Amino acid sequence: MESTAPRTTLDKSIFDSTIKILAAAVPVKLIGKFQGQFKSLLLQIPAIKNVVPVEGDKTLKHLLLDKEFGTDPESLPDNLKQFIKDNEIKLEEKEISIGYANISCHEALEKVIPEGVVIPTGFESVGHIAHMNLNEEQMLYKYDIGQIFLEKNPAIKTVLTKVGHIENTFRTFNFEVLAGEETFETTQNEDGIKFDVDITKVYWCSRLGQERSRVIEEFFKPGDVVCDMFCGIGPLSVRAAKDKGIKVLANDLNPDCYHYLRRNIVQNKVADLVLPFCMDGREFVKHCVLESNNQDVLNKEEEKKEPVDPKNKKKKRAPSQKEEEEKLVPENETITPIKNRSFLHFDHVYMNLPMDAVEFLDAFIGIFNNANPEIWNKEDKPEGVSKGEGLPLIHVYGFTTENQDTDKAKEYFTTRIAEVFKDCGGFTEDKILKFHNNREVSRVSSMYCVTFRLPEEVAYYNPHKRQKTDEEGE
Repeated sequence: MESTAPRTTLDKSIFDSTIKILAAAVPVKLIGKFQGQFKSLLLQIPAIKNVVPVEGDKTLKHLLLDKEFGTDPESLPDNLKQFIKDNEIKLEEKEISIGYANISCHEALEKVIPEGVVIPTGFESVGHIAHMNLNEEQMLYKYDIGQIFLEKNPAIKTVLTKVGHIENTFRTFNFEVLAGEETFETTQNEDGIKFDVDITKVYWCSRLGQERSRVIEEFFKPGDVVCDMFCGIGPLSVRAAKDKGIKVLANDLNPDCYHYLRRNIVQNKVADLVLPFCMDGREFVKHCVLESNNQDVLNKEEEKKEPVDPKNKKKKRAPSQKEEEEKLVPENETITPIKNRSFLHFDHVYMNLPMDAVEFLDAFIGIFNNANPEIWNKEDKPEGVSKGEGLPLIHVYGFTTENQDTDKAKEYFTTRIAEVFKDCGGFTEDKILKFHNNREVSRVSSMYCVTFRLPEEVAYYNPHKRQKTDEEGE
């Protein structure tokens, strides 16, 4: 994080100007009628009233007409000219002073950014923070841009711009403060659910909110269990639990993500549904599968809350947020004990780590050979039903590396997945159940989600068995 105070103060005098417009001196009794018929033709400038007193005459009000008409009465629409004539309304010329407070954010930026440089049109907001992605030319005017965005957006208290690219394991950006407070922890509301986050320490992308909604609505069903392999601070995990009562095993390697994940689980009251982990993704999946053999977990049934008789209910001090988090799992412990057997069979694996997630698919090669068949239905299937039917759906994300159409992109991801699974049957396009273009990341790259059921030959791959078969064939 580069924390730099603005080097210059925006010279707001450059925004001062005057315009000349027409003002209609309308009798007070006709103002309502005039506004009802011609509201869209009145002056619309922030912080400037379009109905003002007429000096020395309380029976009249000046209604200021839109600046597009200038001072030429002939430029007015015919129906307005007729109304003015019928009611003997006088038109007068008025001069209006306009300053920084009276122009839009875009108009202010046009004044400070020279022609030929693209004007930034927006930002991603996370709570009280606006974070931008200014290009090299725009960076020359970054402090003016930051101050204008800060002052023209009342809900924003801090303006940042990304510096460089993601180059670390935890997918966090470097930022530079352009304007406002140097307070980076904030609360973001997504789909009515609040998440605490510090975007300088964890990865967060508000634009992925719609994608999370898509997956939850399209694939997750009540009663499902989700393995969220790279969960960040828990937006998908907490939302799935909150919206559909789904159980989630939520993991992220970043200790700061783990810190906020625990907090977001507790404050959204889903501690019975979401179990947090702070592990390497491959080790996490292996742990979740092997836990199906844990007799302590297998013998646990879901806890049923006994109803409390209001008459006998004793008042107790409500535990603090920190106490609730420690009860969920102490922060220095990175593996949450699985509560009961209902968490052991997961139906989905969500892998939203676009840069590397496809390569993490190797974690599933042969991983179910040591799974408990009682949980994973490996055996005792009816005739004609594959033992792979109970295997999870995989939702894996990735970027295209060039400007590809959907067919080319699908071929590209099929090839990448096939390379990971090359020793255990490969992968073919017909195994893809859903191929979704999530969003364009740049002019040459898009982010896709590939959904497929984990192939049986991958999940139960045994290299020793294959070697023996090959030798027998020889």
